Amino acid sequence: MKEATSFVLQYHRWERVKGSTSTVPHSHWDLRFDIPKNPGLVHFYLLEDPMKLTQLKAVLKPWAERERMNDEGSFPPGTPVNPTKDLPAIIEILDRGALIVLHDTPQFKEVEFNGTLLKGRWSLTKDSNTEDWNMTRKST
Repeated sequence: MKEATSFVLQYHRWERVKGSTSTVPHSHWDLRFDIPKNPGLVHFYLLEDPMKLTQLKAVLKPWAERERMNDEGSFPPGTPVNPTKDLPAIIEILDRGALIVLHDTPQFKEVEFNGTLLKGRWSLTKDSNTEDWNMTRKST
């Protein structure tokens, strides 16, 4: 299977607001890619920046709507990308580009990113003991 599609890498953070009673959630990276046969975007939640590492943990989230590929800017509380009660969320698109899907199974994905910053072949393998996935750069 070799399928050409697209990806986006977004940095998602929250701003601390004076007088807020909410705890600021952890910032994270959202790696989303579109495999047209799927009901929505493949969405991996990352606690580390994949542009700086060759191996990291990822969590596969439920299908995301395809319009999430374009999320950027400030989002008020209570919106689909910001479940907090009183903290604004900031989403920044760090990179986007072409993606070639080499393998796509429920337990293993191999993709080739061709963005401005995120490049190379990566494998994503489901950890059999947890909900985590292991994301490993194979080549640049």
